[in-house]
Amino acid sequence: MDMTPQRWINTNAYLREVFGKQDAVLEGLMPAAAQAGIPSIAVSADVGRLLNILVQMATTRPGATGRVVELGTLAGYSGIWLARGLPPGGRLITVEPEAKHADFSQRMFAAAGVAERVEVRRTTGIAALEQIGREVGPGGVDVVFFDAIKTEYPE
Repeated sequence: MDMTPQRWINTNAYLREVFGKQDAVLEGLMPAAAQAGIPSIAVSADVGRLLNILVQMATTRPGATGRVVELGTLAGYSGIWLARGLPPGGRLITVEPEAKHADFSQRMFAAAGVAERVEVRRTTGIAALEQIGREVGPGGVDVVFFDAIKTEYPE
């Protein structure tokens, strides 16, 4: 069977339907972000679900720290998916240098019921990684999600 463009469209629609279910907070987050002047860019709901599953797998294995780092919080959409995948006592450190975005995301983390598991650091990804590395040491993080300023990736 050839994967025609229409089959790809149908397959993606099916995957979004099965894996991309959102609750009211997630569903309303990006429209609210756009209304607040925050760019309306985020991972799709099915990718959010995948991040959630990956966090669950990585943070519940023997020897896991339960710690996840996200570079690029923006409005908090992917951070909510990540935080919801954490085990009890798990922690998401998310990094956002823009105060407007960090403030908005903190409100969204609270609305989603994950604020107690999330720490928003208001700095650049590069500075945050250096600091976090000093704090937790080698192997101190189970998952890192890079979704930040792409021009900083080589550094």
